[in-house]
Amino acid sequence: MKIEIMDLLHKIYNLDDMPRKIIFENCVWRYCSEFQDYQSERGYLFGDYMTHINETRKFLNGEVEIVEEDNKIEKISYDDHVGIDLSEAVCNKLNVVIDAINEYILSSKG
Repeated sequence: MKIEIMDLLHKIYNLDDMPRKIIFENCVWRYCSEFQDYQSERGYLFGDYMTHINETRKFLNGEVEIVEEDNKIEKISYDDHVGIDLSEAVCNKLNVVIDAINEYILSSKG
């Protein structure tokens, strides 16, 4: 999903569901709550990087790609489901399947 940098600034200003990770100009930027800015090896997106751009309007109307966070499937525990008729063996087999799915998800994103 892509949004304009102006919309991203609006989200930061309102502390409204800010993405943790974005891609801008082929670089991954991660949100730093301490500085309320996105950081990469290039510095801070708004604090450092924006000051070096001659065309501010073009920058603000530019787009960033929101990188979705990896949502792993959580393992289950037999102890958490004592009241339910699940055997420990079934829990172990389900955890093997969950591990395989999580591994597949991570490998397909990279």
